[in-house]
Amino acid sequence: MTKKKGPAVHEMWEVLNEAMGRKAGGGGSGKLAAVFDAEGEELRGAQAVRQEAARRGGEAHQRKAAAVDALEELLRWIRPDLEEGGAAGVSREGGDWVEAVCTWRRFKAALAKAEPDTAVGEDGFSAYLLKRAPEEVQRSYYEALKVVIRERAYPEEWLERVAMLQMKKGEHPANLPRRRDLWVEAHGCKLVMRMLGAEYERAADEAVPGSQGGFTRFKAAPGRTLILRAQKEQCEAEHTGCYRLYADFGVFFMSCVREVQSRVERWCGVRVEVTEAVRALHDSSKGRYETAYGLTEPFVYLEGNPQGCTQSPTRSKLMLSVIQGAVRKLCKGFEFRGARRRVPQLWFADDGVFMADDMATLQLALDTLWTVTRVAGLRVIV
Repeated sequence: MTKKKGPAVHEMWEVLNEAMGRKAGGGGSGKLAAVFDAEGEELRGAQAVRQEAARRGGEAHQRKAAAVDALEELLRWIRPDLEEGGAAGVSREGGDWVEAVCTWRRFKAALAKAEPDTAVGEDGFSAYLLKRAPEEVQRSYYEALKVVIRERAYPEEWLERVAMLQMKKGEHPANLPRRRDLWVEAHGCKLVMRMLGAEYERAADEAVPGSQGGFTRFKAAPGRTLILRAQKEQCEAEHTGCYRLYADFGVFFMSCVREVQSRVERWCGVRVEVTEAVRALHDSSKGRYETAYGLTEPFVYLEGNPQGCTQSPTRSKLMLSVIQGAVRKLCKGFEFRGARRRVPQLWFADDGVFMADDMATLQLALDTLWTVTRVAGLRVIV
């Protein structure tokens, strides 16, 4: 057991990590076997872990404060050309909005994504069975979904969601806030969100600035990296300072304040009816954490875009577009000589980098970021 390498040492670490509730090497999906309480004391045992996890879950997802009035002024300042109702001006159009948004074509596209190995929700229903069913059965289910959306009469089984607590590499397995909660949705709920998702994609294409490269078609992380490399090369060639500021958000999806999210979606041109339908679904939901001793008792979660929801990435991009808009108006950014263009920021999902020609402008970008996140009720890590 004293050897530096070999199966004996590996087995030893497997035993130790299993006892701590994690996989060897850090990270992984080890179930919660112990949890730190508010005083930092490590709790063990089935009842203690389940109770503390449920308490921390309910506490983390309670209503959060946000400066809503200041947010409205901020949105009007960023885009004074927009009227009430957002970029597309589609709020509360006449006619049946469900028929306009949730088309048969969109339903079929959503159903095509169903896979046989996707985890099912509390109702135990797999959309893959529907995918393999005759079209007559699919159309009957499609018509039923439209009624559910129109009346916001969501089945009770959709409203209870289970979160698998995924560990982050290098974190202590008992540190619950540092785990990533991945919420398992009922498959019927997934179909609903994917049908409504076309509206979010349309709004994002129109409202989200081009500096965002995350969860965006034809864009990826290498493109952001290439631009940063070009900045570094230019600064080296000109013997000038290379000024950058990196920013990340703490538990971003689940930290979005829903009242702020609703107002930002309206500003970005999402149909009000779509926002209200999604808000009604999420505000009625309860969560349970998966632990090594089974599920916790249900707790209400009143904030956040659920991690695991198919539309949370796009909806969160709309939230970040407020920060992008404010930075774009205030900060001139780094000037690329060849393109004769200035670039103040780059984003890949909630990971951002701000670029400038001097430290004063970089400080302004940081101040802008801090102010907007405070207004929106978000938490940023620089």
